[in-house]
Amino acid sequence: MPESTSSPHVTVEEMQPRVDFASYWRVEAEQWYTYGVPSHHVLLVESGRLRARTPRGDVSAGPGDILCLRRELPNHYGYSGAVCYWETHLSFAPAPRTAWPLWLDGQPIPDVVALGSHAAAARSAYESLCLHLDRGGDLAQRREAGRPHLVEDDDEARDLRIFGGGVERVQDVAQ
Repeated sequence: MPESTSSPHVTVEEMQPRVDFASYWRVEAEQWYTYGVPSHHVLLVESGRLRARTPRGDVSAGPGDILCLRRELPNHYGYSGAVCYWETHLSFAPAPRTAWPLWLDGQPIPDVVALGSHAAAARSAYESLCLHLDRGGDLAQRREAGRPHLVEDDDEARDLRIFGGGVERVQDVAQ
């Protein structure tokens, strides 16, 4: 059943996004997460498959798809086997609307968005977040917000993640 347009939401025109966390994961394991985040959780699958359980049903995202998990407590997602994915926690609007979902064309953004030919641009944007999100100061943030997200494809770029404003190197995770 479609959600009412009177439900609290953020439109594209009203967006003022804020990224709280950005990372890249390259893992080979079986993992299922049950958690809560104070914002939205958006994952771009590079290889393998991610699964999620939402109030709207179970979904699966593969290469070139974005898995969009709203701020619904608790959130559930996981994977089995080898998977590589980019991850962000973000809000589409400042408080008090941080939990409100983004709406596109009069409805909530779907749980899974197939990017098709736009996947490479999304990957570049995620790389840019991981490399530049921690830059301090208003000028640096405005410069980053206004520039095209073009980052060279190299292993070093994909092994960085931002968390709480700091950068750390991510090792391959094997369990």
